[in-house]
Amino acid sequence: MCVEHSAEAQICLPTAVENSTAGGWIKFVAVKHFSRLCCAATADGVCWKGVYGGLIPRSPRWRTLWPTRRESLQERFHPPANRGGMKGGRTLSGVTLRIGEARGREEWNSALACAPRNDLLQSWQWGEFKLHSGGWRPTRLLVWRGDEPVAGVQLLSRRVLGVQSVYAPRGPWWQDDEALAALVRWLRRSLRFAAPFLRVDPLIEDAAPLTRLGFRLAPRQVQPRATIVVDLTSPPNEILAGFDQQVRYNARLAERKAVDVLQGGIELVDDFYHLLAATAERKGFAERDISYFRQLVSDFGDDAPVFLARYDGKIIYGAIVVMFGATAYYLYGASGGERKVKPSELVQYRSMIWAKERGATHYDMWGIPAHPTPENPLYGVYRFKTGFGGIEQRYCGALDLPLLPAVGRASPGLEATAIKLRSLAAGKGFRIEDHLA
Repeated sequence: MCVEHSAEAQICLPTAVENSTAGGWIKFVAVKHFSRLCCAATADGVCWKGVYGGLIPRSPRWRTLWPTRRESLQERFHPPANRGGMKGGRTLSGVTLRIGEARGREEWNSALACAPRNDLLQSWQWGEFKLHSGGWRPTRLLVWRGDEPVAGVQLLSRRVLGVQSVYAPRGPWWQDDEALAALVRWLRRSLRFAAPFLRVDPLIEDAAPLTRLGFRLAPRQVQPRATIVVDLTSPPNEILAGFDQQVRYNARLAERKAVDVLQGGIELVDDFYHLLAATAERKGFAERDISYFRQLVSDFGDDAPVFLARYDGKIIYGAIVVMFGATAYYLYGASGGERKVKPSELVQYRSMIWAKERGATHYDMWGIPAHPTPENPLYGVYRFKTGFGGIEQRYCGALDLPLLPAVGRASPGLEATAIKLRSLAAGKGFRIEDHLA
């Protein structure tokens, strides 16, 4: 069967393709817009030209080949019959890049471990946790050069207020600019018409590699743009010696005052959440439901312990630490009750020793204001976290890649206006208030 798409070229589809249209798994590929060519990929994943995508053809004569039911983001990247990698194109180095979905936890996490920088939020476990706790559907894409993974990204997608949202927390990652460019081209073509824009939050300080490829600064931040990372490669006594003098004194004071540090799993979540809810009420911010924290500890198991400080029979401080790779992350903390015995410093020290014993080389304090000033409501958090002798790391922040020609470009401005209107309604003025920015 031959289908004429333009005056310049025809695309000849094999009989197998013609016969498989009833199955509904014929996909289209946008090759290069200036060539005005499209080509099809059957259920076995074969693609004759271009990069696998999912653009809806405009010509009526192609409609019989388009799936009749709504596809998920995973289906957009891979037909159900084929979950392996698909051939991309030959690069300037002369080596063919393959792009496809990771085939399992071991393959994805192994590739992530080879990245120049990796993060908990790009881990396979985090994607599964977000699926269970918030309905975010994870898709993990890898770019191979030969047998070596050279770029990748974990995408989380779900509908928010009726609009599809696609987000890559602390991603993408890449080995070189060529691999990054191939991945972005793939995403731009495959996600077009799937969402207004793709939001990413990479572990880089300079956004130039992504802005050159069409990304631009997002109107608001999702993850902190700065953090404190403590080196755990030294012996425990030297880690303690690296703390500020006052922090060392406070940790030892808590020990002298017989503050008991409990370590456990999901059985301690209720006590932690009771303390966290009281903290949220005291400081006037909304917190997630307890099911979120139960799911987190359940999904990560032994890699997500709950630490509680108990004094005089009462829980006065709590922390949830999650470990991935060689880094432990202090994700959540809560305090209340008797603070004179300084439980937080002791719990943080014990958490670091636990992480070190499990092979961690770094302890991420997870977020400080990028521009700390005494007027910032999080200035106290900044002072606390900088007292543990870590090194400050900064990131470029959230970036957006427009996917729809008009809507994608307008979405960030509309989002910024909505944020300002909410701020105005709360009596805080027509502005974007982001204490972590």
